[in-house]
Parts: sequence; structure tokens; C-alpha cells
Amino acid sequence: VDKKKTFQTFYTPPTLAAKLVAMLPSTCMRLLEPSAGEGAIVRAMHDAFPGAHVTLVEIRPTEALDKAIRAGDTIIVGDFLTIDHHPHFNGIVMNPPFGSGGKTAIEHLAKAARHLKPGGRIVALIPTGPAADKRFDAWHYSDESKGLWLAADITLPAVTFERAGTAVMSRVIIIDKVDPVAADLLGS
Repeated sequence: VDKKKTFQTFYTPPTLAAKLVAMLPSTCMRLLEPSAGEGAIVRAMHDAFPGAHVTLVEIRPTEALDKAIRAGDTIIVGDFLTIDHHPHFNGIVMNPPFGSGGKTAIEHLAKAARHLKPGGRIVALIPTGPAADKRFDAWHYSDESKGLWLAADITLPAVTFERAGTAVMSRVIIIDKVDPVAADLLGS
């Protein structure tokens, strides 16, 4: 079984992980990685935010992920889509499984947004293309994303996952959750 194809597992290159984490505000102290994979994003979180509390979720932990974990991390073994959601985190960095046409990625993104505190930020690596973009837009312009502000949308080159054996097109989106008062003022 080719796990990469079966589970849509394209691990984040370490240099990209560091760049994604660098897009979080320096004030983030409660961090979440909802699909930790082999731990590149978790390692980057530890490097950039040494005093932060990191929670990571992974359905199939690996030895590489075990090496990325530090004392004090909260580890949840399971499917991110099934865990309880509470707005505990002010920083979420994610490279979710993409799924067919971006379906799984957008489901993970929507779930992550429910875990985000007002004033928090999500940095997500998601697929791009006609079906994925349509799914993202449907979610982004729905009532479910009220109070979320698309701060950036950055298309990545096709070579991003070349070492993973795919030329899947992807993009980084940055979403900020504004506080309820600001959301009313902005009409979002």
C-alpha cells in the first residue's frame, strides 16, 4: 500500500515548515498542529516559540514524530476531525491531508477554525485547483467562517512536494480570527 497516495500524506519539507511557523505572530503561546505527520511543523514551532505550549494531533504517529515531541507537549492520537473543539489556540499551523479535490483539507481547515481563539491565526498549506478552490470559497464565504479574515493567499510552486513524488499544486492561506466586536464592525 502506498501510504502517500492512500492517505494523501505529503509531509511538509522542513524549510517550508519553518517559513509557515514564522508567519505566526510572536505572541502565540498556545499552538496546534492538527495533522503532525513526521513532525516538521512541530519542530519549527519548538524552534520559533520555545516557551509555547504545543498540542499535536496525529492519527498514525511515526518514529520521526516521536523524535519531534518535547516534554510538555500535548499529544492526541486520533483523527483531528473527531476531537472536541474548544477555542484554546492562538496559533495553528497545518498541512492537512488534501483528499480528493481538496475535500479533506477544507474539512480540516474548517475544524481548525473552531479551535482558534479570537485574535488567533491559522497558517494552512492546502491544495489549489478548480475543485479545491471551489470548496475553499464555499466554506470561506459561508456563515461558518464569520469572524475569519483571509489575511494572505500565497500560491506555491509545483516543485514544493517534488521530494514526496508529486507535483500537486498548493497554496498557503493565512486566516485571522477577529474578536466578535471587530467582526461586527467589519461586517464579516
